[in-house]
Amino acid sequence: MASSLSNVKQSCVKCDKGGGIAICSGCQQQFCEQESVTKIQVAAEVARVDLRELIGRTKNELKVSIDKMTSEIQSSQESDDYTEIDLKKWLHKLQEFQMKLETPVNVDILLDNHSQTSIDLIRINPQLHSFPRLYSSLEHSLPVSDNLNLTYTQERFDKFYEPVILSEKGLAAKNISDDYSRICGTNQYSSDVHRIHFRIGERTNSCPFLGIISSLEGLSLRKITLPSANGWSDLDYVVLNDKSLSTSISNKTIQSGDEVTLILDCDNREILLDHHRTNRLVRQSIDIQECPFPWKILVALSPRNGSIHVLC
Repeated sequence: MASSLSNVKQSCVKCDKGGGIAICSGCQQQFCEQESVTKIQVAAEVARVDLRELIGRTKNELKVSIDKMTSEIQSSQESDDYTEIDLKKWLHKLQEFQMKLETPVNVDILLDNHSQTSIDLIRINPQLHSFPRLYSSLEHSLPVSDNLNLTYTQERFDKFYEPVILSEKGLAAKNISDDYSRICGTNQYSSDVHRIHFRIGERTNSCPFLGIISSLEGLSLRKITLPSANGWSDLDYVVLNDKSLSTSISNKTIQSGDEVTLILDCDNREILLDHHRTNRLVRQSIDIQECPFPWKILVALSPRNGSIHVLC
């Protein structure tokens, strides 16, 4: 039987020729081997060229912007015609340039399912998505300010949006609505390092948000979005200026009963979240232009009995 099968002529499903046949291990169909190799090589070279163009375009745009600002500064310096407003504007631009320089270029590599060939080929997505590298997830201690070993800051809950029950003189909060509730702390933070110790109470379908908001913005019944909100809805679910940058499909690392410490390092303009059970520490740099001082802690509890407790 094996001998008779080996004598059966095998043909390519595309051109019906029998020379140089390769069988796809996925769909089990037969294709011309040399033609397939050639198409793969062409697709790879096109992807390399597209990638070089994207990286080169990003570098060139940054260089043009820096050269333009340099010329503007030199001209103002020579004419002795600039104000404090100009200095602040240039400083803000320099911070933006630094962020772009430190941000790796993220490129989407896609399967070209619309290709005319039967082989799935890769291609570079021309729509470039570059998220600022403003957060990281580390399992060991981080080189941050020595002041992180200070005692815990005395904090209490105060203002809130959506029905919330505050108890124990503002140390405990419980959501009694069918929507997320947002709660702010009483303190304002502009300098030094502060540690707020929490215990997660009941959580329903999602983890509570833990982070900060600029006290200049505040909570309002009329405001749906909070542009200055920064923090985490879990260790791998980052919220940056009210935009979610999830690095994981799951957001179930933080569980009911877990203890976490939210660290506000105002001196280095960053916040950190220490998850005690897993000994993980995540950090996030804060753009002062988007979230100016003073900061306030912000907690968003999940609907229907989501709760949290400040530990002194």
